[in-house]
Amino acid sequence: MTGANDDTVTVIDAAHNTVLRTVRVNHVPTGITATNSTIWVSANASSAVDAIDARTLKIVARTSLGLSAEPSGVALA
Repeated sequence: MTGANDDTVTVIDAAHNTVLRTVRVNHVPTGITATNSTIWVSANASSAVDAIDARTLKIVARTSLGLSAEPSGVALA
């Protein structure tokens, strides 16, 4: 779940309805997509994408998309 007001992503264990961790990400996270290994978060105001390791729940990469990109979602192919 993205927290655009406080620049966080909250990871929830859906099987147990519990919060695993809240991770600070780039400014105004607006989109999130997950695979077995990575949680991808787009940040609108900072025009960037963060990659969070799904096992450790730590940011492993940040990619700037440029000033005019303003991403609002993430799609994987």
